Formats: sequence, structure tokens, C-alpha cells
Amino acid sequence: MVSKRTTSPARRLVLGCRRQAEQRLTTLGLPSGWPACLDLLDTHQVPETDDSGRSLFYSRKEVIDTARLLYQTYCVENWLKENDAERATASMLDLLDLALTAGLTDAIDSEHAASTQTKRQQVKRGDLRWWRRVATALRKRNGTLSNLEIARRIDPRRHHTIRKYL
Repeated sequence: MVSKRTTSPARRLVLGCRRQAEQRLTTLGLPSGWPACLDLLDTHQVPETDDSGRSLFYSRKEVIDTARLLYQTYCVENWLKENDAERATASMLDLLDLALTAGLTDAIDSEHAASTQTKRQQVKRGDLRWWRRVATALRKRNGTLSNLEIARRIDPRRHHTIRKYL
């Protein structure tokens, strides 16, 4: 009997972005593993041309943006494991910005497609815990927010459902 592992929407998004970033770096022939990808963030070591003087077939900006996205996925995963909702939320927002900058939006689009189904989505215990953690972090930043405003910031498409459980 196989048990399905329950993951939060944030973790699914992180894993999707990480998979895309690793695929892009592998396609470009660059390291996509955890310690090796950090070398790509050092922009001074990456030459614009190879030894023969020809320009590289990929842009430096594309590689750096993808490496930053990959690094950010590891940061978000760390904050999720540490149960630090405030840092996880801030890192998740940075992750979304980096994904848009790098042009890797498949994971975001798949989460969007899952959240806009006409079928009513089941509310899971992991979702409740995540919503409450994020709500606590948002209240800590700005105590004047109402439950509805907090729910809209968590998920603009399901805010009425989230508001009920906060």
C-alpha cells in the first residue's frame, strides 16, 4: 500500500521551480547540483566568450537569473523546514519574482491551473497550517490587516475559503 505524500502548495511550487531551473542549467551544460550551482552566482568568473573568442550560445544574465532562482528554492525550503513562516513568505515572494525574471513560469502556471479548476478543492490539514503560519507572519508585519485582506494576500482566488479558516 503506497501512501501519498502530502505537500503544501508552497513546497509544490518550490519543487517545480527547482526542477525547471535544474533542467535549464543542465540543458546549457552547466552544473545544476546544490554546491556546484553556487559558482554560477559569482559573475566575475563567467567569461562572455570562450577560449576561441566566440561568444557563448547562452547569455550570462540567463544563467545568473536561473542560478539565483535555484538558490532561492533552497532558501525557501530551509525556511519551510524551520517553520519560520515570516522568512518563508518573504523568500517565496522573492522566488516568484525571480521565476518571472528568469522566464521559468511553468510551475507557477501549473499551480494557477490547479487553483482555478471548476471543481471544488479539498481543504487539507497542511493547507490550514500553512495559511495560519502565513497569516501570523503577515499580522506581525502589519497588525491593521483584516482577515479578508490577509486571505487575499495568501491566495487571491480562494480568499473566501481561506478567510473561514483563519
